Amino acid sequence: MVLATRKITKEHLNVEEWALKSLGTKEWKLLKAYCERFVSVPDEDRYELSRKLADVLLVKIGVDFEGKDTYEIENMLLALYLHMRDEWEYEL
Repeated sequence: MVLATRKITKEHLNVEEWALKSLGTKEWKLLKAYCERFVSVPDEDRYELSRKLADVLLVKIGVDFEGKDTYEIENMLLALYLHMRDEWEYEL
């Protein structure tokens, strides 16, 4: 998976507990689908999708991604996935 290739860990994104709690089932499903399809989506489409998802998820948890390139934003979203996976995979 891309997480291993990019060596993404939860430490790539510092997320406060309140921020994680502000994300619900809808956000989890969006982020999980994004990560599951990450490598199969053409690059141009993935770049656009990454920006749109960041506009929703990263803004909601108070993470500033202005000035970041798409690669960095993707890494932030992948790290957020790891944070959320710990919460949601256990609960489901």
